[in-house]
Amino acid sequence: NVLYSYGKLGAPPEPQLMQALLLRSCDQLPEFTPQGLANSVWALARLGVAPGPRWLGGFMEVSFAAMPAMNAQELSNTVWALSRLRHRPDTMWVGRLDRESEDKLGEYAPQNLSNTLHALATFRYAPSADWQRAFLRQLSVQLHRMTPVQVADTMWAIAELSLPVQPSLLTSMVTAVTADITSVTSTELVSVLCAMVKLGV
Repeated sequence: NVLYSYGKLGAPPEPQLMQALLLRSCDQLPEFTPQGLANSVWALARLGVAPGPRWLGGFMEVSFAAMPAMNAQELSNTVWALSRLRHRPDTMWVGRLDRESEDKLGEYAPQNLSNTLHALATFRYAPSADWQRAFLRQLSVQLHRMTPVQVADTMWAIAELSLPVQPSLLTSMVTAVTADITSVTSTELVSVLCAMVKLGV
């Protein structure tokens, strides 16, 4: 859709055009495919455009119903975008995300894993025990493919949500961050150090 195209470009349209796009898309949200929903909210987050309560309210209602049909990428992009827009979903919405994403965690790419857990920590939502176990299994498989920044963000989220991570996995994560420490910002490094203290590393 048009919003997604602007999101890929990383440059928002003129304010009047953006307002027109939001008004038009708000009325059409019930007709969007799961991919269209995820792409639209991702684009808004990437552009740093707050869509307003009417658009977000409609999106939350439609996306709640669409979640069972979303794939791993779409679920991850949606929850990441909501966290970037500083919109905290209600417990019912994030609970459905918990259930729908659990069986798909094996399909999550490294960035999807990092973004999803970071978003949940931002929402201060602790996922179910089954979800946590599935996430940590996938994290151990994907860790070697993650960038130091992704690992740093994941460590912060693990500490915030008190996930039952094994010491060996934590050690591997610290090693992954320090392997290319110049790519990690000072803020991210502080987050890692705080996470290490919380997790007893």
